[in-house]
Amino acid sequence: MPPHLHPPTRPRRVCALAAAVLLAALGGPGCDGCSSSERSAVGADAGAARLTPEQAGQVLARVGDRVITLGDYAAALERMDPFERMRYQTEDRRQALLDEMINVELLAREAERRGLDRRPETIELVRQYQRDELLARLRASLPRPEDIPTADVSRYYQEHRAEFQENELRQAAHIVVDDAALARRIIAEARGASPDRWRELVQKYDPAASAVSGDTNPELPPIAVPGDLGYLSATPDEPVDSVPPAVRKAVFAIGSAGEVYPEPVEGGGHFHVLRLVALQPARLRSLAEVDVSIRTKLIEAKREQAERELIERARQTSVVKIDEAALEQVEPPASAPHPPGTP
Repeated sequence: MPPHLHPPTRPRRVCALAAAVLLAALGGPGCDGCSSSERSAVGADAGAARLTPEQAGQVLARVGDRVITLGDYAAALERMDPFERMRYQTEDRRQALLDEMINVELLAREAERRGLDRRPETIELVRQYQRDELLARLRASLPRPEDIPTADVSRYYQEHRAEFQENELRQAAHIVVDDAALARRIIAEARGASPDRWRELVQKYDPAASAVSGDTNPELPPIAVPGDLGYLSATPDEPVDSVPPAVRKAVFAIGSAGEVYPEPVEGGGHFHVLRLVALQPARLRSLAEVDVSIRTKLIEAKREQAERELIERARQTSVVKIDEAALEQVEPPASAPHPPGTP
């Protein structure tokens, strides 16, 4: 920051006093003999919630007709994440935080002098901040995931077992050629082939499948399964799927791991020789596996319900009128052109 924006340095006793009162509020003496963890708990932990009204109202600095209190200072620390708060262990760092708060007040007063606080976009930003702060306080008032009773977690698990059912997955590999007769000859060679023999067949008939994975680069280890298609489910997980439907269907028709599909499978203008590498049976995930995710879902449901109720109460105290005719006259913005190379 340019030197002219820095106010005169505040007396160091101001921040020393702030630190002393914060320590007293936290119930701790000085930290000359504390461990690093104790110092972070005492010197950097925000103590706004534990300040008495008299302590919170104690004035640390005045900027014109405005004041910065010990409560403001503690709240500034409280808004930081724990790792950032650890930076404010020394007197110099505490002084720097107070100076930064003073600078904010000075610049805010200058912005008001220039009328920036009356601009529509500024007013809208304040409204958005007020909304976010209100919702943040609402969420903070809700129980934590670990506070959800175990019985509630178990009940959700029993009532939503389908959510935790994992479908069968199959890992497959393929050799892709452009000739059906060649594909049949490869199938004959691949029947009963060991993993090493399969690797040789891929390198012989579909070297691109090995080159992409780094098999031809001596600096990279070979992939475990040449020609790997990855783990597939019976139905694609994404709307856009790179595996041809006929290939996917054939993979799930192979009897057991190590076997190849008896016929070439046409897909994408090519012929695929398919080998089943591994099979992961369908299973129901255990309650222990999904405990955290269930607790998160329950907290999210509580949050959504609390926000709906808050908005409903607000609607009961304010009249909301919408001019539907005016709304229909609003023209949507023209679609922005796609950047080059995007669909």
